[in-house]
Amino acid sequence: MTKAQSIIRIENLTKSFGSNVVLNALSLDILAGESLVIMGGSGSGKSVLLKCILGLLPAEKGSILVEGKQAKDLCGKAYETYLTQFGMLFQGSALFDSLTVWENVVFGLRRIKKISNSEALEVAIQTIAS
Repeated sequence: MTKAQSIIRIENLTKSFGSNVVLNALSLDILAGESLVIMGGSGSGKSVLLKCILGLLPAEKGSILVEGKQAKDLCGKAYETYLTQFGMLFQGSALFDSLTVWENVVFGLRRIKKISNSEALEVAIQTIAS
């Protein structure tokens, strides 16, 4: 991959919540070695965009290519490998708002190890207690 190629290419990405269109045909290229800041007011779609890139939220339209691979088509081991390329900390160290506290605590573990809910809950209780 040459330095001028896109590491992340987003094309015509659209994401809505009911009648509220948050991302409307967004296109964006992030090149190798490039730093990017996403700024905007509350509710402008910053976290939604990142959640779409990570595969936590499905988009209605558009594509997200990471190193030339269509992110939404990845599953299993390929998706696990994909996720290891990213780290994300929400504003104010917030949790994923769509998950319970214990689900947030074991989020990475559940994605990688594919443990059962009961096993995950046990790990979460031990982690929170310590």
